[in-house]
Amino acid sequence: MRERIKLCALSALLSSSMISKPWSNSSKIDAQTKKRVRKVSVLTNYVPNHQVKDLKDKRVKTIGVIIPTIQTEFYSLALESMIKEANNNGYRIVASISDELVSREKENINFLIQRQVDGIVLSPSKETQKLDDLNHVNLLKQRKIPVVIFGRSINNLNCEEIGVDDFKEAHRATQNLIRSGRKNILYISGLSGIDLYEKRKNGFLNAVLNFTGKGNVLEYDSLKISSNELKYAIRSNGIDGILVSDELTAIQVIKNLLQWGYKIPKDISLIGFSAGIMEENYRSSLFAIDQAPTKQGSLAVKNIINRMENEITGAVISYKK
Repeated sequence: MRERIKLCALSALLSSSMISKPWSNSSKIDAQTKKRVRKVSVLTNYVPNHQVKDLKDKRVKTIGVIIPTIQTEFYSLALESMIKEANNNGYRIVASISDELVSREKENINFLIQRQVDGIVLSPSKETQKLDDLNHVNLLKQRKIPVVIFGRSINNLNCEEIGVDDFKEAHRATQNLIRSGRKNILYISGLSGIDLYEKRKNGFLNAVLNFTGKGNVLEYDSLKISSNELKYAIRSNGIDGILVSDELTAIQVIKNLLQWGYKIPKDISLIGFSAGIMEENYRSSLFAIDQAPTKQGSLAVKNIINRMENEITGAVISYKK
């Protein structure tokens, strides 16, 4: 490899240290020189090894991303925007899924440490939040590996977070339902015990109790709801308004309501947190709270790069939509 670097450098009339810069989109080298180096690289069979760290900045230009699932539109859109933002800045993404398990999350972090990634963007698993198990996240801080949390938050962790204000958005949505004349409102959560869903529930309860004095809550421990329980909750409480915590659950609720003969929003108004798919398919039926997955993903990568390149540590800079 070293001999090929020397040959490539000699042929391009450059120093060996300059040969890798065209491949990392360095601003220190002009477009004409980049073109010359790439042409000479082909002739000399030189292929840059992106896994080898630059001796000066000690980075492999790789960002690790850990998400709890790929089944929701939010995470698929967020990951897509992360990859695009990383590529635009000369970085690559190594993505993994925890399947909502803290053990899998730890395995993924150990794998990324072995890969010597420059930083990690993490959306914590359900188990991590429930068990409050942060040893693996603290390990990253001990190793001085930059971490940005997105999509979900972790309490008592001095770490930068990217996300929306879930309490505020749920509170505002509930107020909109009340102001539209809805008196019996139901909050439905497809994943209980996760911090962001607890914040949404609390935002709902805070708003509905102040206005009506009564709040109806239906929670599940998975993204699959029980049609019988839902039907009973709606009919026994005379529900005329619904706030749903997530997109997949909202779609299931809509399908059930339509199947039972309800008209949306005439009979029941429905508001749900959305990553975009609900708005595309049920635009006339509901109001959706945009979680901005593309913006969150892009901001997460921008911030982790800023931390890595400027060596920012210890600060908590939370983005709220």
